Amino acid sequence: EYLASRFEMDSPIHVQPLDPTSHFAMIVAWLPSAVSATVEKAKDRTLTLVRKSQFKLIVRLDSLSNYAYVIKNPRGKEVARFDSADHHQVPYGPDHLHPNLPKSKSVQPSFTTGTPMIDVNGILEVLETKEREFAIES
Repeated sequence: EYLASRFEMDSPIHVQPLDPTSHFAMIVAWLPSAVSATVEKAKDRTLTLVRKSQFKLIVRLDSLSNYAYVIKNPRGKEVARFDSADHHQVPYGPDHLHPNLPKSKSVQPSFTTGTPMIDVNGILEVLETKEREFAIES
């Protein structure tokens, strides 16, 4: 659609964004198997998943521009978070990653989009890193 608009022609593709409820339902159906987790809770556009390691992935999808992916260790401590809040100066923001919570308040660009189907590889990379670090510390 961008190219059609740019060259002032009709688009051969007509894209309609999903409404937030349909987007959330699709994520609830797809994401647990994609991250090897079970559903603990799915309510109010927030999905809580639990992995075999007892790490939790909490996915809040208020909209494509208002979301968070929170990773908690088995002790319930938040250890990393991706979010879209526009409260940090990051290149390529506002989407960003807090990679070392609660130890550090530093952030870095996350290059996330607000749809887990696109963001899943980045989420898994951080989640698996945190699981390895926890296993070494324990």
